[in-house]
Amino acid sequence: MTFALSRYYRYVLDPEVKFTPEGSRISGPGAYFDGLPVKSILTLGMDAPESWLVEAVKAQYDLDNILLEEVKGGVHAEFDLEYLLLEGEIYVLKSTL
Repeated sequence: MTFALSRYYRYVLDPEVKFTPEGSRISGPGAYFDGLPVKSILTLGMDAPESWLVEAVKAQYDLDNILLEEVKGGVHAEFDLEYLLLEGEIYVLKSTL
């Protein structure tokens, strides 16, 4: 028996953190999906660069086993960038005077 694997993507990027005039941080952008299959088990996750550690910090459902026919009012999850790995190189030039 062969199962077809379907993927649904939304790319969301806001390169700038925004604040209200009072100084509170404004919530970042979001991704919305319509017309997903309700009888399939779905997984909600982030497709982040390898050097980022992104984790779900708020979710009302198990994000690895979402069955939309059992969900009331949609699925909402918030993710945080926990760690960011920066890599680089340094070159030292020696003078031979």
